[in-house]
Amino acid sequence: MFDAFTLVVSQADTRGEMLSTAQIDALSQMVAESNKYLDAVNYIT
Repeated sequence: MFDAFTLVVSQADTRGEMLSTAQIDALSQMVAESNKYLDAVNYIT
């Protein structure tokens, strides 16, 4: 089972393509959202 990053990179590699700007932006947004979640958890604990 792949995480989101591995899945996107693996699919692009299979197609012989580079990651698109949209894919990179989506992964960056996912990291930003994860950081918000971690900040909230750290605040609570």
